[in-house]
Amino acid sequence: MRRIEYQPHRDQVSDAGGNIAVQTGPDGVVLVNAGSPEMPDKVLAAIRKLTPQPIRFIIDTSADPENVGGNGALAKAGQSFTQATNTGPGGIGNVGPATILASETVLNRMSAPAGKQPPFPADAWPTESFSLNEKDVYINQEGIQSMYQPAAHSDGDVMVFFRRSDVLVAGDILDTTQFPRIEIDKGGTIQRGN
Repeated sequence: MRRIEYQPHRDQVSDAGGNIAVQTGPDGVVLVNAGSPEMPDKVLAAIRKLTPQPIRFIIDTSADPENVGGNGALAKAGQSFTQATNTGPGGIGNVGPATILASETVLNRMSAPAGKQPPFPADAWPTESFSLNEKDVYINQEGIQSMYQPAAHSDGDVMVFFRRSDVLVAGDILDTTQFPRIEIDKGGTIQRGN
């Protein structure tokens, strides 16, 4: 069973900060944005109302605190597909936290150059990043495309397309109530990208 659950500001997880999308299925949960640092318990409670399956991926659409603030806590509450070690015949143990996926620009913004204090703790940083235009993942019998948008609200924005469900999560790129906020200090622009 596949389900996309969109949680806009006025719904159940309304105080989470940014918009959050949840996909559930037989392989686990894919979370697009983790909400603000104050809200991971409420976000996790909302996910548990949908499914007992573990969070497998968190995909960040930008480095804004309302999108990545819950990364560390929600990743720890999840389980990675890729960080398991085999403990014997048929056994998997020592499973690590959920994978946090984002553009390389988001990783750079969340960490810091040598000698500077990073704006986010290391457990909130993406554990998998990409520098090309697109990163594809296949989970829950669905292809998921994370598409880098270098000239948008910031220089690290990602749109996430759930191909089979035909759902696009645009993050801060699209706002149906006003002109999108452009963060020039974070590389955002309304000019056409490369």
